[in-house]
This record gives sequence, structure tokens and C-alpha cells, in this order.
Amino acid sequence: MPLGIFIVLFVFIVSFITLIASVAFLMHPQDSRFATVKALTRATIYATVLGLFSGLVAPFKHCIVEAGNKDAVQMTGTFLQGMIESFVPVIIGFTLLSLSWVVVALGIQRKEHPRE
Repeated sequence: MPLGIFIVLFVFIVSFITLIASVAFLMHPQDSRFATVKALTRATIYATVLGLFSGLVAPFKHCIVEAGNKDAVQMTGTFLQGMIESFVPVIIGFTLLSLSWVVVALGIQRKEHPRE
């Protein structure tokens, strides 16, 4: 199993935990839960950036290792495919993070304007 799947899975898990914490804040808007969401947001950003950079290393390494075995056109296609695949953790991480902060915004609205 390639290393990339573990990186994507790790980013997904950290992002999903952030989303769960955001839902917990929505249900019970407290300052401690908000602080937890902020800390998990940083963890999600770090995991996403780590996933991006570790994914970017693979196409460069592959091109160096396979430089003499393939022609330029095939090498370019392989390189571009690797570059595109390296952005999968970014898409997953920041999509779930955006969704988390929409939920947090609803929680802040609920905290400031409680139902009567």
C-alpha cells in the first residue's frame, strides 16, 4: 500500500475530529469547546501542509530515480500526475476545515442569540 494513502487518511482523521469538535461547540457553545476547535484547526492546517509537502516529494524523487529509464514525454506525464495527486490532502483537509468553521459560525450565532 502506498504511503500517500496513509497521509490522506491521517489528514482526513484530524480534519474529521475538528468537524466533530465543531459540532460539539454548536450543540453546547462554551469557550472551552471553542478553544478546542481553534487548537484542532491548527493541527488540521499542519497536517494538511505536511501532507502536501510529503506528497510533492514523491514526483521529484520518482523523476530522479527513473530519469534514465523513460522518455521525456512519459516522464512529464508521470511528474504532472504526481503533482496533481499531492494536492488530495489539501482538498480534503481544507474542505473539512471550511465546513467545521461554518458549523462554528452557527455555534457563535447560537451563543450570542440564544433561543427564548
